[in-house]
Amino acid sequence: MHYATRAVVFLILVEIAAGACGRIVWAQSTMRDSPPAGTYRVSICRAPCNPRTEANIATGTLVLSNRVFALASIPEPARSYFEEFERELLVLYAENRPNACFVLQQGPHANTYAGVSRVGLTRWSPRPNGALGFPMFQTFDAGYSTRVRVTGRDLVGRGESWGPGATMDSIPPDSIFARRIGPPNLDVCVRAAAQQGPRR
Repeated sequence: MHYATRAVVFLILVEIAAGACGRIVWAQSTMRDSPPAGTYRVSICRAPCNPRTEANIATGTLVLSNRVFALASIPEPARSYFEEFERELLVLYAENRPNACFVLQQGPHANTYAGVSRVGLTRWSPRPNGALGFPMFQTFDAGYSTRVRVTGRDLVGRGESWGPGATMDSIPPDSIFARRIGPPNLDVCVRAAAQQGPRR
């Protein structure tokens, strides 16, 4: 059998085996691509975040991929959770072509929209001057948008709550710091979504 044919057959068998275990397969070649692809430990702070500060707004995990993944590849019950409870983020912004996900936990008395969506599928895209952005909360009239830069293995930037009642005075911009801890691992978000249950 030709080498290329054997490689294709091998990848198909890997996907079948992985699907049987309820896991999502990521193409290894894309995981080795240049940043920002990776899994990050993320902190959202009112004051500037850095590795030594304590996040007083929200903490969690952010996963960025260099390729789109199909919603159909996500096992139940996580897929139903994303489709039902995070539909605005998935459909309005990601257009059913997500390439990122996140899990966030708000701190006490957090005055921000970050973490309103505890777990979601989203889409990152390039921004001017080498930055990148992705929403972490979305409804028809409100949201939480981010703008960060890659600095070594870190993402550094800011997040903004917007919508009715979210003025600069009432909800000021947040500081975001995320440190890369490994390759893209969507299973982190899939497990979190499955644990959310039928209601938030």
